[in-house]
Amino acid sequence: LFFQFLRDGMDFALYDCKTICKEEKIMTKEIRKPKLWEALIPIIFMMVFMILATVVWGVEPHVPIVLSCIVAALVAVRCGYTWQGISSAILDSINRAVEALLIIMCVGMLIGSWVWAGTMPAMVYYGLDIISAQAFLPLGCVLTAIVGLATGSSWTASGTVGVALMGIAMGLGINPAIAAGMVISGAYTGDKLSPLSDSTNVASASAGTPLYDHVTSMMTTTIPSFCIALVIYTVLGFAIADPAGYDATLTHEIQNAIA
Repeated sequence: LFFQFLRDGMDFALYDCKTICKEEKIMTKEIRKPKLWEALIPIIFMMVFMILATVVWGVEPHVPIVLSCIVAALVAVRCGYTWQGISSAILDSINRAVEALLIIMCVGMLIGSWVWAGTMPAMVYYGLDIISAQAFLPLGCVLTAIVGLATGSSWTASGTVGVALMGIAMGLGINPAIAAGMVISGAYTGDKLSPLSDSTNVASASAGTPLYDHVTSMMTTTIPSFCIALVIYTVLGFAIADPAGYDATLTHEIQNAIA
């Protein structure tokens, strides 16, 4: 029994030494940047599998995204990264995205409270009396931009004020496609210029750039684009709105249905 115990102990010690040597070999493996073809593997895999999954198989896009993450992890292992380093990077990415997830949760609660409290129906009811057809497009674009800037979320602006403006557009006889474009233009302008925006915070954190430097750099493209869109919507407002041919019957019907 003594010799059996001694032999088992020696076998365990030998196995432990081999395991330690193997781990040290893995830990001391040189970490390198991926080559161009290695970096393209996860991107190509995600594009191809995303098309196959959504178009051919009818699967939700979450599945190909998860599989693409696995492929990216395998490429990282090939480049010398350990599982500990990969998992640490994953947790850091999740930590940076937590703020955006919380904002999205708050957006859902805000939209639900506005609908339950009757805020959006009231905006549609009184908006049909206050806003004229000529001034609707530029005024709605500015309004959604202000809401997006204040809340830091294009979803909030589109899901609250944007829904109300779509109802007003129907009452004023304005093309819903043009009204939807107006809502999106204003909402995304406010989202990009707001320091409360989830996408702005995630982008600046991922790039390691100060938040306000990131917002300032986006002003050079966002503000000119918004001004151009505002001019176009102003011209469209006077071009497509015909006060002489305006029928107030639909407006009264919408107001009576809300009331």
